[in-house]
Amino acid sequence: MFVNDAQDFALTDETQRNVVREGFIFDRNDRELGFKDFSRYVPDIYYWQLPYNYLGDKITSYGGYLNYTVRYVPPPGGQNSPNSAADVEISGNDIRLLYFHKSPIPSGQQTTISVPFLEQHWQRQDGQTANREHLLMALANLDNLLIKATYTTSTREAYLSNVIMDFATSRNTGQERAFAVEQCSCPVGYQG
Repeated sequence: MFVNDAQDFALTDETQRNVVREGFIFDRNDRELGFKDFSRYVPDIYYWQLPYNYLGDKITSYGGYLNYTVRYVPPPGGQNSPNSAADVEISGNDIRLLYFHKSPIPSGQQTTISVPFLEQHWQRQDGQTANREHLLMALANLDNLLIKATYTTSTREAYLSNVIMDFATSRNTGQERAFAVEQCSCPVGYQG
């Protein structure tokens, strides 16, 4: 939740060449991170870039969820059409996987999205469904996690809140058990 700090979240364009790290606003009531300065940048698809604590070895997120809430406001006039970019993108170990939300995100209202970390919900860049190996390899060394901020060809405002990523621990926390996570024990002389 955001009160007065972006917590190392950033905005980036689809190519990840332009990264925005300042100019954010904070809605203290909804605890949202917001951005209203898209007019200063080239029209493009922008993503919220998640910080380092969502990256690295996240293999124990397999079978869990990435939950987040978004809200966007297009400019007035109704001349915008939805873009077809992925809603979430992850990459790691030179593997890039895309998640497409099944229904359109309405403008002007908070929408909570729950993205399962199961291979059948992800696809590769070539449009083929990801397999278990691809998803596990990406999660094992996650170096990028992007959540779509701009849902139309032109956007006036974008907001993000309640970003929660499940992960398993080896101890009992009193939370739901992570049955999809495996704990492997390799014989002497092997690792993996």
